[in-house]
Amino acid sequence: MLARSFATFLLASSVSLTALSAAHAVEPQDVANRFKELVAGQGATLSWSSVEEMGGAIVMRGATVKGNAEIPPANLGDITFEGVEEADNGDYVVETLSMPTYSTVSEGATVTLDGLSISGAVLPSPTSTDIVSQSGFFDSLDVDTVKVEKDGKQLFTMSGLNYSLERADDGRSYEFTGTADAFSADLSGTGDPQTLAMLTALGLTQPKGTFEMAGSWTLDDGNMSLEQMDFTVDNAGTVGFTIDVSGYTEDFLKAAREMQKNLANATEEQKASAGMAAMGLMQQLSFGGASIRYDDNTLAGRALDLAGGMQKMKRTDLAKMAEAMIPAAIGQYVKPEFAKQVAGEVAKFIQDPKSIEISAEPAQPVPFMSVGMSAMSAPQNIPDELGITVTANEDAEEE
Repeated sequence: MLARSFATFLLASSVSLTALSAAHAVEPQDVANRFKELVAGQGATLSWSSVEEMGGAIVMRGATVKGNAEIPPANLGDITFEGVEEADNGDYVVETLSMPTYSTVSEGATVTLDGLSISGAVLPSPTSTDIVSQSGFFDSLDVDTVKVEKDGKQLFTMSGLNYSLERADDGRSYEFTGTADAFSADLSGTGDPQTLAMLTALGLTQPKGTFEMAGSWTLDDGNMSLEQMDFTVDNAGTVGFTIDVSGYTEDFLKAAREMQKNLANATEEQKASAGMAAMGLMQQLSFGGASIRYDDNTLAGRALDLAGGMQKMKRTDLAKMAEAMIPAAIGQYVKPEFAKQVAGEVAKFIQDPKSIEISAEPAQPVPFMSVGMSAMSAPQNIPDELGITVTANEDAEEE
């Protein structure tokens, strides 16, 4: 849960602080209290059995964290703070924050994190007014392995997970990257024989691959840009996402943090009020663009051959069928010319599967509330309003 909490701050985080004052001893209890306050800001309650200094490090023993009233506390074990120094502004900077193997059970599945460590974590001073610092930031987060097991079988594993963050010289913009050296899943235990047969035919019973992401955030205009989020599966293909949002300013972050903090022990009535407040916050955010892209590496060909074999059709026949059926399927939601454009690009991909991309590039940022209202009242106008296009077999644009 601690890893999840820190990862939530990744798009609002960065910076290793400079101008550290000369290192001097800090009180273990003070470090623990600051860490507790940081966690409380995310709507959770941290407790521990004892905290002590040992071998130059500060160790918080028997740590537990609790989110809301319905969820039992999660046992984090012992958390170690190494190389804690006080900065000129009163913040504590932790060279390395680490915790032992952490496991939690959800819906019968055990999730285990091994080797969690955070470098450059900042524990804000009680007098700090820096909302980014109060939200929790760090230089990098590493997890050696993440495993999901159920009924004695390992369903998923990811190794070499890393998030890194960097602040620009002006201190007003940030860049972040994330990678996973490898991930794998075991889908052979699916209970549906038909699904298992299809996965086997597609070569996806035990998929393996990598993950990579990159983005940036500018404080002054609140522009948050996820420029890359790619999931690559070996001998299959790559699915990539991008999105651009504006309005994620310091004021927005402060309001969102305060709302999350208040929800920790909120009543049902207070939660309902918070829902309305969240809608108000959404009015501050605007949609600047997004895309989802698939680059094939043999998976699409196998899928099309499988579909063709089941229907006793050639790939050209499948393309013609798609071109005829798509306008009828989506015509009630979009304008005829857009439906025709989509059908043509899908048919092109079916005949020669290389890549296909859905992108949205509005002429100017569109408030999310406006997008929601248009989707309910006039969905046929959404493609024009957001500049949505579908393209097949075109090279990805370079940033």
